[in-house]
Amino acid sequence: MRAVLEIFRIEADQVIRAIETPLDDEGHAKAIHFLRSGALNLGLTSFAGQTEDLANIPREGRAKCGKILRQALDLSLSKIDLLNATA
Repeated sequence: MRAVLEIFRIEADQVIRAIETPLDDEGHAKAIHFLRSGALNLGLTSFAGQTEDLANIPREGRAKCGKILRQALDLSLSKIDLLNATA
């Protein structure tokens, strides 16, 4: 599972960097969908919720999404690391 989470973290970071460019509306929607669906598949529900909150942000505010998404992803992954450490 750790390898899958690491792959998602790497891919999510690439997508988050793309969101910061910022993308056009279609690109932004696809990027958010990728992040949300990946997070849900891995049980990262709080991160999925954060991505959903940023789905409809106006184009001029999207560059700021990167910091928010990175923090949310790091927090979600750290919770899994804590669970694994205590298991």
